[in-house]
Amino acid sequence: MNPINNQDISAFPIAYAESDLTEGYGLTKRELFAAMAMQGILSSANQEEGWIGVTVVMQSISLADELIKQLNFTGE
Repeated sequence: MNPINNQDISAFPIAYAESDLTEGYGLTKRELFAAMAMQGILSSANQEEGWIGVTVVMQSISLADELIKQLNFTGE
């Protein structure tokens, strides 16, 4: 399995005896990308714009999904 093609694989896999690097704990790549996008959105937000939590969350998830889609794109 190619880790780039699986959004649910661990972002920080830990190798254990007799297992491969696709097994791990913690955030998935999708969760990590969404958290990073949210951090960027919130750090650049104008406080007077009145950011709504759900909007920021949905934008963050959308950006994470688009990044995964582009990483999976093979050009075919």
